[in-house]
Amino acid sequence: MIRKIEYRQGEMNIQDKAMHVRLDECIRETDHHYEKMTFSQTVKWSWHVLKGYVGKYKDYSKKCGIPMHRETMLRVVKSQVIMLSPIATHWCEHIWRNIFKESGSVTVADWPSLNTSIDQDEAAIVMLQADYLDDTIKDIKDRRTKAKKKKKKKKKGKAAEGETKVDLGPTTRGVFHVQTKYPSWKRTLLTFLDSKWDDSMKRVVKDGKEEKEMQGGFSVGKKEIIQEMGAMAKENDELKEQGKTLNKVLAFTMSAAEQRGRTALLHQMPFDEVATLKEFSQYIAADLQLSNGIEVVVDLEIVGVQNNGDVIEEPGKPFLVESV
Repeated sequence: MIRKIEYRQGEMNIQDKAMHVRLDECIRETDHHYEKMTFSQTVKWSWHVLKGYVGKYKDYSKKCGIPMHRETMLRVVKSQVIMLSPIATHWCEHIWRNIFKESGSVTVADWPSLNTSIDQDEAAIVMLQADYLDDTIKDIKDRRTKAKKKKKKKKKGKAAEGETKVDLGPTTRGVFHVQTKYPSWKRTLLTFLDSKWDDSMKRVVKDGKEEKEMQGGFSVGKKEIIQEMGAMAKENDELKEQGKTLNKVLAFTMSAAEQRGRTALLHQMPFDEVATLKEFSQYIAADLQLSNGIEVVVDLEIVGVQNNGDVIEEPGKPFLVESV
């Protein structure tokens, strides 16, 4: 990692910053578990989880043809060596003295400090962008799988009738359609939920077997919110038109707010979605094997893009139309 990989220097991109934020998470969790003397968890966070994060970072770098950031990776390796030193002391001492050429023992090195170049608000936005990339790719792959199953079923039916169709081959190009505004009824729902949010509240969120305390929450219970939304729908034709979809969207949005905080209730994305997609487009094209690249189009006039019966009509859910 230190000697053989070509790195770049200078300004950090979204993935560089995301790596710093993820490293901070690993540093905090490892420290927490050393204090609790739960050593299997210190190995999990300082080795296994961090290794997974570095793998994502390396994959992004390789597929985009953009070298990883030197300062970012040096911080990762140094922090990992210090965190692992009570567990794998001889190996860490070798890296510390013979590779990094540090004086003194790794066992008395200061605990890794958290990153100060990225403040808390920026870190939250960076992770929203990183999650947005993962969610976008997953959504596209899920749609591809669904389309293949549908095509296979249709082909089997046509074969029985003796019909044949020319296969044009795999897609090579994609166009992302992006909506910059929520439909009116969704903005009404978001405004309503935001009025029920209290930043001063504290709540406990389960993360696997662990429980974490988070700031902010809904000031009233879910049952009361659902009842109030139902009463609003009777008086609002746009909400009424959504039918059963309304309660599904309501439940999904409440869940998102409980996980991500108040940003899930904003009327627009907390970051520039188009600019973010353009930065990610090279990686997405490589990951989806679209050799002729991806274009990003903003749909200002229409409510959504319809393809194979799916309608996408809100920010945060770009729709990729693929072609040969």
